[in-house]
Order: sequence, then C-alpha cells, then structure tokens
Amino acid sequence: MHTFVKYIQYVVSSLVLSIQTQGVYIAAKRSVMFLLTGRGVVSFKNLDKKNTLQSIKRVNATVSIDISRELLDEGTLVSIIIPFKDKPELLYACIDSILQKTTYRSFEMILVSNNSSDEVVANVRDRYSTQDTIQLYEYNIPFNYAAINNWAVSHAVGTFIVFLNNDMELISPDWVESLLQYAQLSEVGAVGARLYYPDDTIQHAGIHIDPSHEVVHTALGWTKEEMHTSGIDIGVRECSAVTAACLMIKKSVFIDVGMFDEKRFPIDYNDVDLCFRLRSIGYNIIYVPTVELYHYESISRGKWSQMSLAERKTFQMAKHMMWRLWPEYLSEPDPFIECRR
Repeated sequence: MHTFVKYIQYVVSSLVLSIQTQGVYIAAKRSVMFLLTGRGVVSFKNLDKKNTLQSIKRVNATVSIDISRELLDEGTLVSIIIPFKDKPELLYACIDSILQKTTYRSFEMILVSNNSSDEVVANVRDRYSTQDTIQLYEYNIPFNYAAINNWAVSHAVGTFIVFLNNDMELISPDWVESLLQYAQLSEVGAVGARLYYPDDTIQHAGIHIDPSHEVVHTALGWTKEEMHTSGIDIGVRECSAVTAACLMIKKSVFIDVGMFDEKRFPIDYNDVDLCFRLRSIGYNIIYVPTVELYHYESISRGKWSQMSLAERKTFQMAKHMMWRLWPEYLSEPDPFIECRR
C-alpha cells in the first residue's frame, strides 16, 4: 500500500513538474500533496468504490484532480447562518436557491435580521413559516458583522457552521457535501468556495497575499477561460484565507479559536484574521473550486471610492491592525500560490 501511494505521488508530481504555465507549479504541488499525503485522507483500499483517486488528467495545461470521499456521517447537522438587513429580493433568491437545489438534507438555516424594517421581518417570517429548517432572529445592534455572526453561532445546533452572505445564489447542488468532506478533516480549519459576479467573472477563488503585501481575492475579475488556462484552479487546494461570504468551519473549532474578533475587526478582515489564527495553530485553509455560487456584490462597487469617511477610517484601522497582528504572514510572499494573469 505504501509503495502504491508513493507511485501515485510520483505520477502526479511528474505531471505537475511538466506544466510550463507561470504560476501553476506552486498551486499544483500544494493541491497534490494535500490530497495525497494528508494523514490518510485518500484511501486506495478499494479503487472501484468511494474514497478513490478518480482521475489525473491534462486539460488546457492544467492538472485536473478529482477526489471522491465518503462523509463521516451523512446525518451531521450543518447550520447555515445568513445575516441580512432589508433587501428581501436578495435574501429570497439566496434562501430559495438553497431550499430548491441543496442535495444534502441535514441542515438548518439561521436568518439574523440586523436593523431591518418591521415589514421586511414580518414578510420573511410569513414567507418561510412552513419551513421547519429555518429559524428567524433579530439582533438589532449597530452593524458589526463579526458580532452578528458570533451571536448567531450561539443559536446554532449544527456540528458545522456555514457563514453565508445574504446576496448569494447557489449554483452547485452538492455544495454542502463538497465543503463538509474537507471541513470534517481534523487538520482542516476553514473551507471556502468559488464565487462569481453576475457576469460569470470571478469574485473569489481563495485569498492570497500579493507581491505588494496586500490581502487580495485570487483571480478577482478573471473569466472562466482565464481560470482554466492559468492553472490556478487545478483542484482543491490550500490557501492563505477564504472569504466568510461562504465559509464552512466546525463549530467547536470556531469557538476554540476565539470566533470572529468583533472588537478589532467588526467589519473588515475578520475572515482573514480568523484564517490566520487557524493557520497559526496548525490548521489548513482549503478552497474547493467545484463549490460555486453567485455573489451579487456589485461589480462596479468601489471598495474605496464609495465608502463614507467613517467606513474608510474603519477599513484602514483594520488593515493596520492586521499588520500589527500578522506581520509574519503579510510580509512574506504567499506560500501557496503565485497568481499572474
């Protein structure tokens, strides 16, 4: 068995080394080694059944690696937390896509209204009154993304938590299973997804540290074709961080690591800080490109240009705090990927 695994590693490593596309090698090596050497993650005992290395193939100068795994327990409850403020059309699209498409049935949705109008809250409650899997709460504090989600976790019954923005729409029906198969592993801290803008360009494919030492979304604004040809999305891979717009984590791990830092990162960087804390104590952060959702965050929304002065100040304070807390991660080249267009 040991010899066979070593042989598979040799075959994959040979494929990886043969790729010439800039920026592919680091990502390919990280993906392959995580999938094949992760504490017995991949089993070769029954090659015709589940937990099987299904294919290793070249596609457009990209190594495509498909791994199928059994869930530890298909009855494991997953709590999906969705904070919102008004904008019912976005919330309905998000919730309805989950209810209509999700193939994993053991989940609950925790909706948390933050200063929505009474009319919106009443309409949401009426619309989903027959859905036993949905719970609606109000937590009307001044907007603090970290605090709202931390509060919601206290009401979650699930073993695993999914933090999900209200402006999302599901694409992949098996999204929960695909995230859970990695989140359940003892060495994995947080797991993220691939997010698209409405025009099908990339909004999130993991988070990395760019050469100017900025925290950025990998492949932001890229087309699907650019993703294929770049070699970045060769498969499931380790990364520096993932966005909390769609993030799965084991509830006990989230609590043990201190949850979101609602004092130092109430709005910005709380997800990156969480991932850095997880990494600092030995957990891996995993990005799963086969889990796809639309994120209806405006493409033209200027993260800086459309901020108020107060919002800009909050953002800059969070950015400076990240440097104070995590110079070892921000001052060095990203260890997982070199992202070049």
